[in-house]
Amino acid sequence: MRSALDQLARIPDQDVAALRTMWSGDLPEARPPGERPAVIITGMTTSGCVRATVNDAFMLNFHTVVPLECVADRSQLSHEAELIDMGAKSADAVDVGDLVAVLADPRPLTVTRA
Repeated sequence: MRSALDQLARIPDQDVAALRTMWSGDLPEARPPGERPAVIITGMTTSGCVRATVNDAFMLNFHTVVPLECVADRSQLSHEAELIDMGAKSADAVDVGDLVAVLADPRPLTVTRA
């Protein structure tokens, strides 16, 4: 997980807000009025704090992204089931390499969901 986070940290000229997966109540204040910013959620455990933060961000209308290599759980089965469920409902569960490529691209990002 450390190398995946190091990859994200090396992205130049990006406005990336690092939010811990422990809910602190600061997420609503981090959202600019009238915008739907993205939030990247990382941490432990996928079935606990990560899932709760994803749900909170989604309900606050954040575009929610979970880099697969940046989350973990004590149970591999719970981890995989939560990622599948979050990916189907409330977050983009993506490979960290793909996320790094998108964030490093200087062109404006357009997100379309089916």
